[in-house]
Amino acid sequence: NTVAGRTIDLVAANPRWHLYARSRYDLLNQAELDQLLGFGYESCCWAFRLIQRNYRLSSTLPVEQQLILDFEFKGLGTVGGKRIDSYLKNDILGYESKPR
Repeated sequence: NTVAGRTIDLVAANPRWHLYARSRYDLLNQAELDQLLGFGYESCCWAFRLIQRNYRLSSTLPVEQQLILDFEFKGLGTVGGKRIDSYLKNDILGYESKPR
């Protein structure tokens, strides 16, 4: 496979703050395919995550940008959470979502 991956798994600065990062690089075409950087905060009553993603489906296509925000009032529900959890679980090795 011509795609090499550099991955930084979920890194927690402390029990409340979280950092997410990922990078994939195509060695054959010498192009960055996917970059993700984000952070989150969690308290007893609410939580949020903000993720910036730059990606391309092929090294010959232009870079697309995506900004994802998840905000949750615990016990009431979440906006955007399932989408972010699914993305992080599929793309960051070792990521597991916390029970809400």
